[in-house]
This record gives sequence, C-alpha cells and structure tokens, in this order.
Amino acid sequence: MGFEDLEPIFGEPKVEWEQGQDSVKLRPFLFHVSASDPSHLRIHVTDFHSNTWEAVKSVLQLEDMRDNIGIGGSWSEFVDYVIASIKSEDLKLVMEGHSSSGVLRALVEMEAIDNGSDLLCCSGDVYFKSDKLMVNLLLLIVVTGAVYAKLVGQKLKGMPLISIPLTKLVDAAASEAMANLSLELFKAFKNMRHSLVEEKERTFQLTKVISAEKERNETIQSQLDYYSKRQKFQKKNATDKADVSAPPMSNGLQNSPDKLKAQDANSTKVVNRVVPAYRRAKVRGAFLQDAEDDKDS
Repeated sequence: MGFEDLEPIFGEPKVEWEQGQDSVKLRPFLFHVSASDPSHLRIHVTDFHSNTWEAVKSVLQLEDMRDNIGIGGSWSEFVDYVIASIKSEDLKLVMEGHSSSGVLRALVEMEAIDNGSDLLCCSGDVYFKSDKLMVNLLLLIVVTGAVYAKLVGQKLKGMPLISIPLTKLVDAAASEAMANLSLELFKAFKNMRHSLVEEKERTFQLTKVISAEKERNETIQSQLDYYSKRQKFQKKNATDKADVSAPPMSNGLQNSPDKLKAQDANSTKVVNRVVPAYRRAKVRGAFLQDAEDDKDS
C-alpha cells in the first residue's frame, strides 16, 4: 500500500478567490504531483512568481481523508479516485486572505510609502491614510499573494469532493519548489519526446512490413491469376481438340432416336442373315442340314 508506481502528474488548475473576496486577475498556475517516497504524496503548485504552495500527505493522512469524505472500497480504489480528481479538468486552486505584514513590506519595497508612515495598522488590518495609495492596491494583491489555498476537485460532477489544504512556501523553499517543478517538467518532456521518437520508428518499421506484405500478396495474386488463366486456356484447347476429332454431325440427327432404331433394325437383319452353304462347313458347331432339305427349301 503506497505510491511506488505513481507516475508524475502535471497540470494547470483553474484559479479563483474564495467567495466574498475581491476578484483579482491572477497569474496562471501549474501543479506537480509526485511520490516523495513510497508512503508520501507531494504536491507543488506555483505561479513562478509570488505564490508557491506545497502539500505532503502520508498514507495515514490520506486514510483519514477517506474516512472524512466517506469513500468506500479498497485503498487502491481510493488512490485512483484521488488521482482522477487531480487530473480532472475542473480541478480548482482556491485562494483566500492577504497578509497585512506582506502589504506593508510590499508597499515599502515599491517606495509607495515612507517607512509605513502613510499607513495605519489596527487589529491586524491595514488602512490607507491617503487615497493616493489606493492605485497600488491591485498590484499589491498580486505581489503579496494569498495566505491560504487549497486544491479542490472531483472525479465527476456529483461525486465526492477532494479538498487538499496547501502550505505557502517562501524564500528558499519556494525557489527550490519552483526549480524542482521546472526540472521534473523538463524531464517529463524529454521522456515524452523519446517515447514519441520510438513510436515514430515503430510506425516506420511497421509501415515497411505492411508495404512488403502488400507487395508479396500482390505477387501471389498475380501468379494465381496467371495460373488460373493458363488452366482455363488449356481446358479450352482440350475441348476444341475433342470437337475436331469427333465424327461429323448430319444436321444434328446422327444420334437421333429414329436413326438409332434403324441401326438396330439393320444389325438385327445382319444377325438373321442366312450363311452361305460353302461357309457353313467351316463354322465349328454349326448345324448342317441334309441336301434334301436344301432342295426342298
């Protein structure tokens, strides 16, 4: 039970602010899901600017998530559901909150205020003493970013939602996360390109085999056609020779019933013909009549 066979996952979530907050256009985000080790799932989300987030979930934490969501089935089925939800086109990165200290630091770095003297801080909130600084508000939100974020997704509409809280990374940790995502993305690109080259080579070899097989089939078919025509020609010649050697037909009446009957009659007459006397003695076993009987006849 782990993530030994998990392939790296990359994608672009839909980004939105939590309900009730100002809608500010944000930079595009990319996410990277991988297994930091066989028992931990790691997620990085970043805009490669000022918002970089991370979540590391152990097998036990995911088991607790499954119980909270109420998804039954085996562990592998739950992991498949989580991965399918992350791969969904409707995966969302929901962000909320702004940091007052971040606001002050950003304005100072932008030289929009003089060491914070134009700001009034009260109960953790920041107020502008002058309206001239309000023009920096939109840029300020983009620079400081959000305080909280989470990935929300589901395999299909109507199915349970997966919600994964994210922790914001800053400074060296954020830079390392962005560098790691970039390198892993490039590595995945190289693997995909290598697979594409191999697939093209297999396709080329398969095309050659198919072409050779097609040519072979055409050759065999040509030979079969040749032998078939030759056999028909020989059979036709044999039939013609048989017709030439056969006795001529007399208006088609050579084998007519009347002619056959006449032939039978003639043959009967031949059989009943009286044998001459000078030949009778030569026939062995012939019945010899007396001379007186011959005279009487």
